[in-house]
Amino acid sequence: MKAVLIQPNVMMKDTGIQINHGLAVLASILLQNGCDADLNIIDTVSFNNKSYLKFIAAGNYDLVAVTAYSNQWEFIKQIASGIREITAAPVICGGPHATLFPGAICETDAIDAFVIGEGETAIGDIVRGIRSGNGWLNTQGIRSRNVAARGAAQRTEDIDVLPFPDYEIYDRKIVHNYPGIFFSRGCPYNCSYCCNSAYRAIYGGQGKPIRFMSPPRAVALARRYKDTIGPDHFEVDDDTFTKNPKWLREFLAEYRKDVNIPFNCNARPETITPEVARLLKESGCMTVSIGIESGDENIRRQVLKRNMKNSFIEKSAEIIHREGLKLSTFNMVGLPGETWSSFYETVRLNQRIKPDNVQISIYYPFRGTELGESCYSGNLVEEHANSGSYFGKSILKLPGFPKWKISAGQRLFKFLVFSKSSLLVSVRELLKDIIKSLPLSYLLIPPYLKMKKYLAAKGGA
Repeated sequence: MKAVLIQPNVMMKDTGIQINHGLAVLASILLQNGCDADLNIIDTVSFNNKSYLKFIAAGNYDLVAVTAYSNQWEFIKQIASGIREITAAPVICGGPHATLFPGAICETDAIDAFVIGEGETAIGDIVRGIRSGNGWLNTQGIRSRNVAARGAAQRTEDIDVLPFPDYEIYDRKIVHNYPGIFFSRGCPYNCSYCCNSAYRAIYGGQGKPIRFMSPPRAVALARRYKDTIGPDHFEVDDDTFTKNPKWLREFLAEYRKDVNIPFNCNARPETITPEVARLLKESGCMTVSIGIESGDENIRRQVLKRNMKNSFIEKSAEIIHREGLKLSTFNMVGLPGETWSSFYETVRLNQRIKPDNVQISIYYPFRGTELGESCYSGNLVEEHANSGSYFGKSILKLPGFPKWKISAGQRLFKFLVFSKSSLLVSVRELLKDIIKSLPLSYLLIPPYLKMKKYLAAKGGA
């Protein structure tokens, strides 16, 4: 038996192709169930020239499984329609969009079912149902067009029992370019723009909000990854890597002895203490990335539901710098309720904490999230809006923040942040953004000219 796992990556050139950890685990589970698994990453080129259809037709697959995010959904419907024309194999769709907005299955006849929730148990049941010929649509967590899901798919509380992800389904160049690794699932926080709290809700709030591998299991995963793939460092993708100091101490002590290659990680600002920063530095951490998202405390608290003060962020940045770690920040622009003035608070906060790198994305209203649904119910989302990337364009209609200002803010953010401390760095970052967007650099020039005129009229920012 053979299955193909499809990872849509259409119009995502700004982020590049990265490992989907969920698909890597599913590949291992399929193999455990006697089902070979191939991976097909559909980028903009293969989407436009339909070459993915030749790949799938040649594979003669018994199952097609697609992972879906809201910003890829319009592309996925077209991909599935093409697949349906060349194969009678079941086509299933999982991931955040399928889980949090299951009614979307009624938008297409080309997808047989959505998998609601975590798919590891469900995928094994589906394979066994197909192989036996006894059917699979009654599997727990399956939502078809005609039948509502019989609850979410079974959740695995002890993630140590799951097989190691099969990262070898990815081309080595992709993994070496961004050697991501995951040691946990979930997040205890309730950010309105994120899917984590919505995921917890579909399971009725049962179980731990965040589940870590045991430290020995996590070290074994890192060791196996190092031995089989050979990365020169790891990108630890956990949302809250530093949330549990006891786990972190135990893990890093063994990691230093058994793996001992550099890594970068994400951290919630409130979890950064002098001890945590010291442990990270001693264990080979190079960069800590923290989420600012908005420098306007009211927007961060009221809109994003991130209940932290700027002082917490500034304190964590100070600790990170003091230990000799590099600092990177995550930021957003184009948020509901945002204006140029409130956006500039994000610039100023970044200027104060002096990050080594910044990332800024344009807010996207994910279906099923608190803030995303608020945008749809408030008629803030453009009709037939579609943007595959978080860095392309806003799909919101914000009365106080027109699209050209959002575009200008996103494209000039690095320049604005670094211009206060280093003109050379800010010009370098601006040139990098211009070169990256060629031949689409015309998107930068009009917003820049409008912004220059706007700032001149306001007497500067």
